[in-house]
Amino acid sequence: MSIKKTVLAASLAFVSASAFSGDVKPLHGFEGSLGNSPFAIDIMRLSCGTPIAGVTVDHAHASISDQFPEAKPRLNVLVAKWNGYTCTNWSAPAGDPLDDDGIPSAEVEVGGIPAVGGKFCVMVFKTPDNQNAGTGPKTSTGAETYELDAACGQEGVEEHPEPTLDGYFING
Repeated sequence: MSIKKTVLAASLAFVSASAFSGDVKPLHGFEGSLGNSPFAIDIMRLSCGTPIAGVTVDHAHASISDQFPEAKPRLNVLVAKWNGYTCTNWSAPAGDPLDDDGIPSAEVEVGGIPAVGGKFCVMVFKTPDNQNAGTGPKTSTGAETYELDAACGQEGVEEHPEPTLDGYFING
């Protein structure tokens, strides 16, 4: 198992035992940052917010947009269900292929959200790349800032409740 996978596995184990900090923030255009360490990650739990009449929340999705500074690591996002105790059934990751271009990654999605109070988890992490440099060794070292867009709603229905950030498990 690679060091990155080992740290990620240890972080996910930590997630199942962590308490949230309790801060609440709206989640469209949420700005965050990851430190210089190649193992820096953000893991947070989101709530689907105030219900909307006629909308049955059944999925959540997220995308990431790598912002300035232009550094080599690639930023990636995952989304998972919250089962009342931990984050489960993580999606496949989606990464932002080009730094600071204003175009976000593809969306990642998870279904079955309303089962436990309309909550879901999002993870942001770095992987080795040589973005914007195009040359030299790929690396996941380097501080990065990002904009996260997350939403939950009903498949095929445009209107959706505004998600909020319940708190962080890990804020790296």
